Amino acid sequence: QESKDERPPTAAEKQALKLKKKLREIERIEEKLARNDKVDRMQLPKLERKREIEDELAQVQTVIDEEERQREQEKEQARLEAELEAQRLQQEADARAAAEADARRRQEEADAAAAESQRRAQEQAAYQERLQRQDMLLQQQRQQEEESRRQQQQQQPNQFLQQLNAPLPK
Repeated sequence: QESKDERPPTAAEKQALKLKKKLREIERIEEKLARNDKVDRMQLPKLERKREIEDELAQVQTVIDEEERQREQEKEQARLEAELEAQRLQQEADARAAAEADARRRQEEADAAAAESQRRAQEQAAYQERLQRQDMLLQQQRQQEEESRRQQQQQQPNQFLQQLNAPLPK
């Protein structure tokens, strides 16, 4: 609760202070009269205004009470607004965190897919390389076989000619 020391007094509070001061003066006059002390005649009309001042003080106090209720309502409204703002900020923070987590998850999925794609590409490249080596080896083997056949074919006519040129058995 905001104390009166933390804020300047309202006009109604100032008026109440003045009226209370007048009532204190009237009470002092009444006390003097009760003790049969001497009282200045100029002070006696104040006694007649006592009821009027009390009524005015009651009206001013009603205004003060209404002002206090209004301040309390404004404080409560400000507290509720601050609470709502805090909730809104928390919801925004939660939504940001969820969006960031979702973005991280999607990035991780994309990274995993890229890694899987790269792994498959490497496997495919290795497979293609093996196939090329096998083809190369087959070509080399065919070339060697072809070379071997040519050599045999070259040797066969020579053998045939040797057989033709060879003396006949007797």
